[in-house]
Amino acid sequence: MANDNEPSTYEQALERYIEYRTRFERVENDFDEYQQSSLNYEQELEVQLKQLDSQTHRLQQELFVERTQNEQYRERSEQTIKQFDKRFDQLQEELNACKNLNEKLTTYIRELEQTNDDLERSKKHQVLATSRDATAEAPDLKTRHAPRPGISGTVHAYSRPELGPPAVPPRLVEIPLKIRFLFSV
Repeated sequence: MANDNEPSTYEQALERYIEYRTRFERVENDFDEYQQSSLNYEQELEVQLKQLDSQTHRLQQELFVERTQNEQYRERSEQTIKQFDKRFDQLQEELNACKNLNEKLTTYIRELEQTNDDLERSKKHQVLATSRDATAEAPDLKTRHAPRPGISGTVHAYSRPELGPPAVPPRLVEIPLKIRFLFSV
């Protein structure tokens, strides 16, 4: 039994051979082109892979550097925040101490002013009382120390001839000293 696909004559076999040969050459050319394009594509991919590997390596190094810097900045910021908090607490304590001192000084100044007012009132009353006493004694002293008729000699301002020299000068002499003392303070 003969196969229907088999050529029966030499010319059919030659035609079939030429047809298969042409197909084989086309397939071989396609295969060679495919291999060449695959090789070119593979080379391009390898170049791209090397570039991507180098870029990945560079980016990993940059990432490491950035993470290191970030960690350093974080540590610095934490230190700065701690220093700021510490300084803030110190300034707060100083402010509180100054406020307390200010309150104490204000209270002390008020007490001093009150004491000063009390002293001024006391001085005023004392000066008024002293000046009243002086004006009341002044006419009496004039008559007491005036020269008496019939007694010869000079009468000293601090002595009473009938009693002898006094142990303490009369009050009239003390008044100007007290007044000077009160106004000099």
